[in-house]
Amino acid sequence: MIASGMATVVSRALLGNEAELAAPAYLLQSPWELLLYLLLGLIIGLLASGFIDLHFRIKDLIDSIRLPKLSKPVLGGLLVGLIGIGLPQIYGNGYEFMSSVLEGQQPLILLLVLILVKAVATSITLNSGLPGGMFAPCLYLGAVTGGAFGLLCAQLFPGADLAPGAYALVGMGAFLSAATHAPMTSIFLLFEITDSYEVIIPIMLACVIGTSIARHFNKESLETAELVRDGIDLEAGKERNIMKALQVGEVMSKDVEKVPENMTLGQFAKFIASTRHTNFPLVDRKGALSGIISVQDFMGVVFEPELMDLVVVKELATIDVITVHADENLDTAMRKIGYRNIEQLPVVDRANHHKLVGIISRRDMVSAYNRVLMARTLGDEDD
Repeated sequence: MIASGMATVVSRALLGNEAELAAPAYLLQSPWELLLYLLLGLIIGLLASGFIDLHFRIKDLIDSIRLPKLSKPVLGGLLVGLIGIGLPQIYGNGYEFMSSVLEGQQPLILLLVLILVKAVATSITLNSGLPGGMFAPCLYLGAVTGGAFGLLCAQLFPGADLAPGAYALVGMGAFLSAATHAPMTSIFLLFEITDSYEVIIPIMLACVIGTSIARHFNKESLETAELVRDGIDLEAGKERNIMKALQVGEVMSKDVEKVPENMTLGQFAKFIASTRHTNFPLVDRKGALSGIISVQDFMGVVFEPELMDLVVVKELATIDVITVHADENLDTAMRKIGYRNIEQLPVVDRANHHKLVGIISRRDMVSAYNRVLMARTLGDEDD
């Protein structure tokens, strides 16, 4: 609160009391108009969810391009520059253009085109390494979406005297809310911009609906998805974040004690007497994973000697094997282990789920977690 108050005082001292984004006075024409704001919230929720997906698809595409790191901002700037030749409205933070949208001065076709083009240009800019943020682009996308929706409604209901700028205003807050999963921030933002109590109900409806739709399709927001990709879950505790930061490939053992699927129970009894493990992956003649057997599976027939040389281990094994990939994190692996209360998971190749590349146990994961926790604790003490 102190930091926010001081920042406001300093910015007003330097820039004056005028807000950078000038919003017209808000007016609700009829209570029936609230139904249109509900529909606007639904549309914006879908668009915000699509924007999150688009943003990270473009990020993955740019990351996959094998170019020197410093050349990617050059390429990103070139692409955005080419887009801006035809649509210069995408440049900058867009506050001046948003003000004209709030005044209802922009054509419908332009606003519809900018919904997609601005989203693509923003994603290219940020993911190629150029500086920028998400706050202004979210407001921009909300303004053009709401403005286009308002113009369409004004054409469909010419006698209702609807103000497209009002929908652009509410769209700004709703898109910011849906993309960042922060409805309260957006509600207060719109109220402070307009200083109008009439905007509260429309913006609450649009923000809540938009955020709910976006959360349904994307659990993470624009702000948290990048952190989750790096193994940081703000809603989880320190323990889960440590587990998410470690990959199976870093912890797994490549020395796997495999059992041929045609091994007899008698041979298997001698085999388990010489090992400390309790679960063993089965492989066929080509070395492909075909099942998994545990000591518990064997104990049911150990007291029937006549079966020892007649039955092979595959007849007692579990064919539906729970596996994990080397690039998955330990949190995922631990959840899979807990699903059937087993001690080990076969690690398989992502392209070929029958190719065994290692094995990971509950003990391996706990040991890795303890090592990282100890290292972090000692690092904090040194600091």
